[in-house]
Amino acid sequence: MISAAQWSGDMDGRLVVDHEDGNFEIDRPGDLVFRMMNEECDSQLQAALLMYGYCLATQGMHLPHLVRSVLRKTGPFVRSVSMDSMHLYRAIEHFDKFVGDCPEEGDELRGRVLQEVTRYHLQSLSSNAS
Repeated sequence: MISAAQWSGDMDGRLVVDHEDGNFEIDRPGDLVFRMMNEECDSQLQAALLMYGYCLATQGMHLPHLVRSVLRKTGPFVRSVSMDSMHLYRAIEHFDKFVGDCPEEGDELRGRVLQEVTRYHLQSLSSNAS
């Protein structure tokens, strides 16, 4: 069972996941989706962790004009993990709106997305503890 996770590094970092069998690192969105489909995890934590897929999907992008396009396609991909999770639905709605409203492009947009994903994750942890 996945109990926690944290982002390690900058925009081109990785997600370090705490699992009952030890930690593992995820550095690709497909690996994140695969793990979350095959591991037990609280649905609110699952939704927060899947939002890191937005960061993973744009890693190493050298063409700034493609970042927004890739981010728009990420939501449906991570949504495939659980079509009946209200937490995941709300998280994707939030990030689709965030990306749509964010005026930055390229690396600035990637940086803002990482900040927002981290804020969202921390907020979900604090609301889960209440």
